Amino acid sequence: MKKYIALFVLALTALLPNTAKADINEGLYATVFGGGNWVSKNHHRNFDVGYVVSGSVGYKFCWCDNSFRGEFEIAYRSNNFKRRLLDSSELSDSDDSSSNRNRRHLNTTSYLFNALYDIDMCWCVVPYVGAGLGYGHTTGFGTDHFIVSEAEDSSEDGRRHFKKSGFAYQFILGAAYPICCDQLDITLEYRFFHVDSGKGFSNNSVGAGIRYWF
Repeated sequence: MKKYIALFVLALTALLPNTAKADINEGLYATVFGGGNWVSKNHHRNFDVGYVVSGSVGYKFCWCDNSFRGEFEIAYRSNNFKRRLLDSSELSDSDDSSSNRNRRHLNTTSYLFNALYDIDMCWCVVPYVGAGLGYGHTTGFGTDHFIVSEAEDSSEDGRRHFKKSGFAYQFILGAAYPICCDQLDITLEYRFFHVDSGKGFSNNSVGAGIRYWF
C-alpha cells in the first residue's frame, strides 16, 4: 500500500504552487473519476494493472465550516489475470496458452455511500479524506487453477466462472484543485477498496477526476 500512497503524493506535489487560498464551494456536485487499479496478490494469484472508473453525485453541507460532504458512488474495476505462482508441472498446455491468459479476468461493480471531510489548509488545493460503505459484486472468469476452486457455472472447455456479492468498503485520500471560475475541480485520489466476496481480493487505486459544482 505504501507505494500507491507515494505515487499519489508525487502527483499531488504538482498541484502545490505558492498561490492564493482556494475558495471552498458548497451544495450539489457531480464527479467522474478514473485511474489505475492494482489487485493485491491473494492465494498465489497475481493480476496485471487494471483500471477503475466511477461516477458520483454528492452534496457539500454548509455547516461546520463547509467541510463535510456526502455522496453516492457507482464504480467499476477490471483486472486481467497475470499468473499463479505454481510449478510448471501443475499447468496444462491449455491453461498457459496466450488466448486463455487474455480471457482470465476479475471485475467488480460497487455501489457505495461515501462520507468525506475537506481539510482547509489555506492552500491552493483542498486535501480531503473519506470512507465509504456499501455493496460490491465481483465476477471472475478463468480455469479452476487460476481464479477459484469452486464454481457456480462451468463452460464446456472446463473454464470456470464465479459470481460473489457482499459488503464493500473503501478509504479515500485526495486533493482538489479549483479551475474555471470555481465551478470545476481537478481531483487526485488514492483509494483502498475491499469487497467481502469470500475471496479476499483488495484493490488499490490511484487516479484523477473532474468535479462539477451546480
